[in-house]
Amino acid sequence: MKRLFILIFILPGFIQAQEKQLAIQGVAPDLYISHTVAPKDNYYSIGRLYNINPKEFASFNSLQMDKGLNLGQPVKIPLTNTNFTQTAIAGSDEVLVPVHYVVKAKDGLYRVSAVGNKVPIESIKKWNNLTSDELKTGSYLIVGYLKVKKELSALANTASNATATVKKSEYETVKENTIVAESGKEIKSEDEGLKEMVKPMPKEKEAGVIKESIQTDTAPMHVISKDFSGGVFKAQYNAQNEIEVNGQAGIFKSTSGWEDGRYYCLHNSAEPQTIVKITNNVTGKSIYAKVMDMMPDIKQNKGLVILISNAAADQLGVAENKFDCSISYSK
Repeated sequence: MKRLFILIFILPGFIQAQEKQLAIQGVAPDLYISHTVAPKDNYYSIGRLYNINPKEFASFNSLQMDKGLNLGQPVKIPLTNTNFTQTAIAGSDEVLVPVHYVVKAKDGLYRVSAVGNKVPIESIKKWNNLTSDELKTGSYLIVGYLKVKKELSALANTASNATATVKKSEYETVKENTIVAESGKEIKSEDEGLKEMVKPMPKEKEAGVIKESIQTDTAPMHVISKDFSGGVFKAQYNAQNEIEVNGQAGIFKSTSGWEDGRYYCLHNSAEPQTIVKITNNVTGKSIYAKVMDMMPDIKQNKGLVILISNAAADQLGVAENKFDCSISYSK
């Protein structure tokens, strides 16, 4: 049962991920890989699969997110500094998945290097265990690596055995950016993978919080948090110009924040990494949270202006699953 929800979350993508190897396409710097829309795919599930913001690949394909995707529709996944590396450097919460070039007739290593964003020939030889410059037409050569989140992408199961240099991240304390949005209702979403994102949360706080391996135990959680005077991101927030919004906030479970004051949130307007000030309109208490991503586009989140971690909610003195708040941030 320990990884039950993770399996539900990534199974549809895992089936597709095993069908073929990732092949690089396009012309540098506009390189991309192709994805064919499968049953239950949506912008968010595809974004998780390839570690890319849904808005970014929608724009790359001239798509409008409010119109949805069609079964069998081909979409291009841009290779960016966020999800692609040719130095084998990955974050502590990431794994590397080989991206290949398919050798054509008369191709040599120089041609492969040029098409592959001028990747060093020595790197190509090393990654593919080549002992000569001769290439076989139709063979697949690694020219880089897709960086995907360990617990969010089915492609993590096809990760390379190559040794990666791990880059320390400020998210090290929350290695799984898997979000569980609060709700008291059963989810009936087009994307079954979102079940992991919207696991119902009981009225009383429980210990089924997100850890490196997702825990589905229901042992009571009684965490006493420390007072961090708003959290460690307060100083960064104070340097921003403010935009103010009022509305209702929801809560998701996370292990982060209880011991280190690092609070995180999901917001649809502020860019990732933005520091947001959230104030409980009832208690008057405020905290400062860093935006991780957009809120999942599901029924349970309609009408919400933000989702915050349960540690942040505790600091705000929130007793319910939803509460009225005011938020301010720099756009």
